[in-house]
Amino acid sequence: MRTCVAEFVESEEDRRWIEPRLEGLLGLAEMPPGRRDELFSALRSFFQHIARRGTTVLVFEDLHWADSGLVDFVGELVERSTRSPLLIITLARPDLLDRFPTWGSHHRHSIGIRLSPLSETDMGDMLAEYLPGVDQAVVARIVERSAGFPLYAVEMVRMLVAADDLEENEGGWEYHGDLDSLALPESLQAVIGARLDRLDPAQRSVLQDGAVLGQSFTVAAMQAIRGEESGDLEMLLRGLNQLEILDIEEDPRSPERGHHRFVQSLIHDVAYGRLSRDDRREKHLAAAAYFAQDEDPGLAGVVAGHYMSAYNATPEGPERDDLASRALGGLTEAAARAAALGSHSRAENLYGQAISLSIDDDQRAGFWLQAARAAEAQSEVERAIAYAVQARAHFDAAGSVDGVRRAATVHSWILNGNFRSDEALPVIKPVYDQLETFDDEVSIAVAAEAARSLALNFDPEAATAVERLLPGAAALGLDEIVLESLVTQGTSLAASQRLTEAKTILVGAAQVAEELGLLRTAGRAYNNLGAILYVDN
Repeated sequence: MRTCVAEFVESEEDRRWIEPRLEGLLGLAEMPPGRRDELFSALRSFFQHIARRGTTVLVFEDLHWADSGLVDFVGELVERSTRSPLLIITLARPDLLDRFPTWGSHHRHSIGIRLSPLSETDMGDMLAEYLPGVDQAVVARIVERSAGFPLYAVEMVRMLVAADDLEENEGGWEYHGDLDSLALPESLQAVIGARLDRLDPAQRSVLQDGAVLGQSFTVAAMQAIRGEESGDLEMLLRGLNQLEILDIEEDPRSPERGHHRFVQSLIHDVAYGRLSRDDRREKHLAAAAYFAQDEDPGLAGVVAGHYMSAYNATPEGPERDDLASRALGGLTEAAARAAALGSHSRAENLYGQAISLSIDDDQRAGFWLQAARAAEAQSEVERAIAYAVQARAHFDAAGSVDGVRRAATVHSWILNGNFRSDEALPVIKPVYDQLETFDDEVSIAVAAEAARSLALNFDPEAATAVERLLPGAAALGLDEIVLESLVTQGTSLAASQRLTEAKTILVGAAQVAEELGLLRTAGRAYNNLGAILYVDN
């Protein structure tokens, strides 16, 4: 990865900025702190550096599978790269427009092309070229049933080939069945079902296990959930590749020799739908155990997904409760990683799943606070506030002092971050006033948020609040809170016309924050310093 960055990014300073974020995105290292726009900016800069060598084409296939974070990034890449020779092509099924109705039509220098069904003439020409020499009556019957969708036609042809009714012979194709009794299914699901019914039982079993693993899978993962040697398994997989039910994405760098994948997502769906609930549960548990053994943070969502699927296939009882607990661990880890990657919509969705699974009210309220932060990061302010208020109400009723403090801190943080500091102060100040010591993370966070609210309301007590929290924050090694609070203190001193002190504190905080990689804090310090210098001049 570093070799790639070094090849295209000449500036050492740019490399130091881009590399850690690429490493975090690829799961090679922890994602540096900062907001999603910093990650997007670094990735966009990397692609723009590549494009300086010449026209660069980026193709994003099957975008309908992407989470909102990736879709947002591609859109921003289009919008902010108009001066770079980048051609960005996205391919997707129409379902993408259910989530993003204006995709491909609202960006500058972009065009959306929606493919309508083929006419009967065009479909006939396609099949005649695809099946040279075949009886035109067979072509006409397939054209009639395919309704203008090439995918339908291709799957029908594959079904006839698998049944030995259609056979290639000396460069042409022959139909050996009874034309009068040729009955093609009305729906694509029925076509695929008919193909699967004709498979050897061992092949069908492998296909269903692959469907448990997902749209694509490795031989190693398949071995893990089947408990068998790779020799026979690879032979079965080769057969499914030859039948064009699976294909393989060869990757010479992969120790597992590439991924097998379903050629169509509907084949995956039909195969999975034919598994019993008991089989689903056992296979998903085996898959979860396999992926969990890597202890890779990037696989947390995969592990959680398998536990969730096993949970949904398990009847009420102790086993189901245990699965819920295991799924919660994966969901929270996956949500934290999604937030670190700037995919806040996915993070909120994962926290929502955790909320629905949780049977502990205090734990559920904690997830509400995490969901509040994820919603705020998407500028869904009212939804974020609703989460925080809901959590505060629970902690109030439960008599949880720490819970109330945490909820008030998040609520105030949301309001302050959205220019509603006059509303934030009444939320956090009463909680702050009840504190006498600042020797744990919760009380220190309350004090830091109270100081910020006071400063934004031009109350000189902000500097005092900072002084009270700094010793405890330093003792606990809370560098980010220390630096953020110093920025607050410097800003408050400037409001009191103590400009020399304010400048000194802000410059020092900005420099240390940069050294520690806390770029958001450094940016806030420099912004506030710039405002002071402007006024001072």
